[in-house]
Amino acid sequence: MRRFIAGALLGIGLLATPAPAQYAPAGGDAQQLVDSWYQRFLNRPRDSWGSVWIDSLQQGQPPESVLAKLLGSQEYYDKGGGTPEGFIQKLYFDLSGRQPAPQEVQYWVQRLYQTDRNDVAYQLLMRYPQSWQGGIQDSYNSAPPPSQPSFDLHSDYRRPSYQYRRERPWR
Repeated sequence: MRRFIAGALLGIGLLATPAPAQYAPAGGDAQQLVDSWYQRFLNRPRDSWGSVWIDSLQQGQPPESVLAKLLGSQEYYDKGGGTPEGFIQKLYFDLSGRQPAPQEVQYWVQRLYQTDRNDVAYQLLMRYPQSWQGGIQDSYNSAPPPSQPSFDLHSDYRRPSYQYRRERPWR
């Protein structure tokens, strides 16, 4: 009985350990990715502070989390005019390619008052993944060996949209 319990605890412990990060790219890939983010979103070359983002990627943090932190930075906020409305308009345009409707600005500004800029940036990144993922997924995620099926939990992630509707009672 003790062997069974010890084996079960060992099995649970092995299941609870984190899996190797599927995001950990080679040094050049992370550097190229961060360089492209600096050019696209901050309109300038990466400085020495950019090594923080490269290190985060190499340590296995998902690119959408790292990019959300970059977009939540004070520098990006200031590029939107330093106001919540300007930040939301710039972020929305950079990620969706269009100006947000007044209702959308109002909604996201309210979200800013409830949470921080990183969370709002992350939510919009997840809403518009095609705007920032194009072309980087193939070079960024490590390719699985040919004998294994290709399944990457994060590459095609779409947040499920739940639509609540009121059911009519049976008559």
